[in-house]
Amino acid sequence: MQYYVDTALLVRMYAPEADSPTVLAWASQLTCSLPFTLLHGLEVRNAIRLKRFRDEFSGDDMAAALAALDSDLRRRRLVPTTTEWSDVFLLAEELSAQSSFRTGCRSLDILHVAQACHLGCKRFVSFDRRQLLAAEAAGLETLEPGAED
Repeated sequence: MQYYVDTALLVRMYAPEADSPTVLAWASQLTCSLPFTLLHGLEVRNAIRLKRFRDEFSGDDMAAALAALDSDLRRRRLVPTTTEWSDVFLLAEELSAQSSFRTGCRSLDILHVAQACHLGCKRFVSFDRRQLLAAEAAGLETLEPGAED
C-alpha cells in the first residue's frame, strides 16, 4: 500500500470540519485503496461518536457518517488491514526512543507511524506537524494535503 492516512485526516472525510474540502479533494484523486487498521476503526468511529456527545452532530449526522465509513469499507476504498500488534508496539518503542524527544509526538501518533512502517507504506499523510516529523524520522515520505510542495 502506498499511503497511510492518520486518523484525524480520515475523520475529516466523514465529519465536516474546516479543512474537510481539502481532504476530500485529495482523497478523490487517489487511484489506490487506503489501509484501515483496527486502530483506525476505533479512533475514527469514536471521534464521530464524540461529535454527537459534544452536540456537534445530530443522531442522524452520526448515523450518516458511520454509514459512509461502512460504505467505503464495503467498496474497498478503505481496506481492513491486520497487523501483528506486538511487532507494531516494539517498532513504536524504537521510533519513540529515536525521535519523540525531538518531535514531541504522542504515543498514539507513534503507533500510527509504526503501523505505516510495518505495513510497508511509502507515504504518511497527516495535518499533524509532529506526526509528520516522526514519520520522516522513520524514513517515510510525508504529505500534508493542500500544502505547497
